[in-house]
Amino acid sequence: YKEECLKAGMDDYISKPLRREKFLAIVDKWGSNTERTSVPKRANPPIDLAVALKEFEGDKEFLLEIIDEFILNVEKQLSKIKKAISNNDAETLQKEAHSITGGASSLTAYSLSEIAHELENIGISQNFENSSKVYKRLEKEVLKLKNFMVKSVL
Repeated sequence: YKEECLKAGMDDYISKPLRREKFLAIVDKWGSNTERTSVPKRANPPIDLAVALKEFEGDKEFLLEIIDEFILNVEKQLSKIKKAISNNDAETLQKEAHSITGGASSLTAYSLSEIAHELENIGISQNFENSSKVYKRLEKEVLKLKNFMVKSVL
C-alpha cells in the first residue's frame, strides 16, 4: 500500500498503529522542508501551537504528549458532562467544565476554553436551558482540536 501511495504523489507514508517516534521523525523531516512555502494558513486554528511551543520552551515532544493526554482526558469528561446535563447535575457540570476551561487555556486552545467556560457558568447558575447547544459546540471544538493535531506539523 505504501508504494501505491508514493506513486500517487504522496510525499511520505506512515502506517497504523501510529508510533510517536516514527510520527515525530516524519514531522521533523517534512516540517523543516523549506520548499514548502505556500502552505495555506488555517482560519482560526483551535490551538496556537507557536505560543504553546514557546510556553513549553520549545520542547515539541513534551508538548505533543501533553496535548494528547489532554484530549484523552477531555474525551472522558465529555461523557460526564453529557450525563450531568441529562441529570441536571450542576455540580458535576461545573467541575468538569472548569477543568477543561483551565487546561485548554493553558494549552492556548482558547475557543475550547471559552466554550467550556460557558458550560461552567451554566453549572454555576443551574440554568440548563442552553446546555445541550453549548455541549454540542464543545464536542465540535474538541473534534476540531483533535483533527488539527493529527494534521499539524510543529
